[in-house]
Amino acid sequence: GALTTHRAIELSGLIGERFPMLADLERVLGCVQTRNWATIGGNLCEATPADDPPPALIALGATLRIKGTKGDRKLPIDDFIVGYRQTALEADEILVEIQVPNPPARTGSSYHKERVRIADSPIASAAAAISLDDDSETITAARIVLQAVGPTPILATTAGQMLVGEKARDELIQEAAAAASREARPISDMYGSADYKREMVRVATRQVVTEAIA
Repeated sequence: GALTTHRAIELSGLIGERFPMLADLERVLGCVQTRNWATIGGNLCEATPADDPPPALIALGATLRIKGTKGDRKLPIDDFIVGYRQTALEADEILVEIQVPNPPARTGSSYHKERVRIADSPIASAAAAISLDDDSETITAARIVLQAVGPTPILATTAGQMLVGEKARDELIQEAAAAASREARPISDMYGSADYKREMVRVATRQVVTEAIA
């Protein structure tokens, strides 16, 4: 439900078992006091580039249930955040539920954000969901999502496509991470220059892809 608090997600045994990336990212989302009262729905509807859950939920292929005066509709989370602090919600609609599909077998996921202090907004962050074949050698699906390096989350399609059909190896992961950094659209600000943020995208992407495969 949209009113589920971040702390409830962090401590949920079911989420920790089925979607450990979501539980892990909650531990670096603000402080405990914030997680005790802030909700997942509120976070998504705020739609700022500094939010932690959107890239992870996009990587997992989540769907949102939206209720309005004309009835219910479902929307892929990929299409929900349409601009800086802008969502696809109409004036008479609210977000009521986040639906996360069970991942295929041999699928791993990971989220990482580069930041100055543990509770800070990200300098750059990345999430990845990687699926392997029956032999756990060849990558069959890969979704890499970047955050805080553009006005909206960025699905790094080129980087993901480089991995599919290939056997996981460090050189390939480095090439995909470099491709992801080129797909980022950062701006220079108090957290660093655009070039520095691209480098942090490369670092974060390499880490999350490696962890997801492991």
